[in-house]
Amino acid sequence: MSERREELIEKALDYFLKHGLAGSPCGRWPRRSARAQRLLVYHFGSKDGLIAAVMGEVRARTQKSFAASLAIPPERPGTG
Repeated sequence: MSERREELIEKALDYFLKHGLAGSPCGRWPRRSARAQRLLVYHFGSKDGLIAAVMGEVRARTQKSFAASLAIPPERPGTG
């Protein structure tokens, strides 16, 4: 994944965390220059493509978090 694409996913994820994803119509999205809009289309194809990429990142982070928590041995009573 390109560095620029990763940066765009991070920014979009931050935006969704602050403003929500559901009920976030296009009119609420920050106004973007024509260049920025072309950049999003180049990297993601559409707004839906951007959302799919962000949700994929959320899924990957969640899986990584679960895997890390499973790798930690549980404490046994009386050992702490």
